Amino acid sequence: MVEKQQLVLTDAAFYLIIWQEREHKCQNCGAPVFEFSILLFHHILAKRPDGGYPQYRHCKWNIWILCWQCHDTHDNGNIDSPTIAKLRAEYHRLLKLHEDGKLKVESPEGFHAPGTVQGHQQADLGGPCMDNSPIW
Repeated sequence: MVEKQQLVLTDAAFYLIIWQEREHKCQNCGAPVFEFSILLFHHILAKRPDGGYPQYRHCKWNIWILCWQCHDTHDNGNIDSPTIAKLRAEYHRLLKLHEDGKLKVESPEGFHAPGTVQGHQQADLGGPCMDNSPIW
């Protein structure tokens, strides 16, 4: 239970960083988003441990701010927007290339920047990851 509570706090801190850095509008439909809520943040690659990509949970490149309607349509209706579906397909393609050894990063220093968020190293390609997950 304590681990889950800590994860929720870490998620909220991570989302607040994104909120402060990005324009407050839905990255899917463009609608303005006026108030911060952890429920506005969508993982392009699912964060769930069963069949998802929990290692990319705290990677900025994997997060979109969505308005209530777009997020609800996706999560409860399980309907992907064409834009999100296209981006997810591209991420899967890049991950496959990386896993097959066909897409390599020359050195960890090439994509890891100094600094920490909640004690985790950051990566800077497409935005920091709070963990030390590989970035293509």
